[in-house]
Amino acid sequence: MVEYLLQRFEQDLEQANSGEDSRPGAWLRAYIHASCSTGHEDIDNAAGLLAAVANNEAFLDPLRVQYAAWQEQAEHDGIPPARATLIRLALDGLWFADLLGFAPPTGSLREQVITELLALTQKKGDEE
Repeated sequence: MVEYLLQRFEQDLEQANSGEDSRPGAWLRAYIHASCSTGHEDIDNAAGLLAAVANNEAFLDPLRVQYAAWQEQAEHDGIPPARATLIRLALDGLWFADLLGFAPPTGSLREQVITELLALTQKKGDEE
């Protein structure tokens, strides 16, 4: 199940990045789009994963490895690493809010949140 979820997200990430240019923040913009396009099937599978993890924490090991790789990618995406990390963590939080029903933003508020995250990926005025 873990492998399936990771493969599925990597495919979404690749698809979201397929038309992107090489501007700073390109990978993070793809991460935003891929994270926000998660379907109900993926949420259901992730809920099953949480149930499995309750019995065996080792199921998280492949996720830990992949998240470390995504963090590395985010930090080297051409925008300040702290901002890149903030974006990744915000998306992870949005995904978990959706997964667990922890008051995820909906409608126009959700769209505004995504727009703000995308704006944070722009290079202009950055100081490292």
